[in-house]
Amino acid sequence: MRARLALVPLVAAAALLSGCGTSPGTATTSTATASTPTNNGVAALSADEILTKAKAALIAAKSFHVKGNLSEGGQAVAVDFKVSGSDLSGTAQMNGGNIEIIKVGDDLYVKAPDEFWSALTPSGKPAQFAALKGKYAKADTTFAAFATISGAFTPDALLKPEGTTSKGATKTVGGIPAIGVVDTKDRSVVYIATQGEPVPLAFDSADGKSEALVTEHGQAMDIKAPAATDVVDVKSLMNG
Repeated sequence: MRARLALVPLVAAAALLSGCGTSPGTATTSTATASTPTNNGVAALSADEILTKAKAALIAAKSFHVKGNLSEGGQAVAVDFKVSGSDLSGTAQMNGGNIEIIKVGDDLYVKAPDEFWSALTPSGKPAQFAALKGKYAKADTTFAAFATISGAFTPDALLKPEGTTSKGATKTVGGIPAIGVVDTKDRSVVYIATQGEPVPLAFDSADGKSEALVTEHGQAMDIKAPAATDVVDVKSLMNG
């Protein structure tokens, strides 16, 4: 399912941290139980129809929380992101190093360890590297280095298959019955609730190395831009 590919920019960024710290802990695997245990009928639909219903339900919810452990290119990354409309806030962690990402409106903020900025800062630009240490780098969503990250957690990105789809097995996710929709390209699965609203509840890879849960559908998310004193404008810095 598209969830894996949507997160590749975060995995690639976190790979720069591979030389520091310790491995991330295992993500929490619990989710809230459904408040309305009524069969929603999606299990009787085709796989594509289920995804269409799920995307509409996720859009209607407006907010959700994605948390789990991912594997991409042999790198294990723990992700933990909250989404509210087009805004998001969270972290990608690998080997003990955190990349924090906040998106508010068209502005994107990235805070990372020194190793991350050192790898990205052009040689001969010590002032630029020094300015980024301990700060959030700010750019709008058109900035090439950050643009792919900004759309990683939209309902379209999360629920767009790379191949054709088929209906998979059923299972219970955090007390909520769900049906799997399988992406035939990589055999990854997204589990859609069959009670209450047909929202996505979990993403699993075929090899079992990646799992992400989707929780807190429709709950209020406190997503704010960092304080101005903690922010460095990347475009101004690079042009300086």
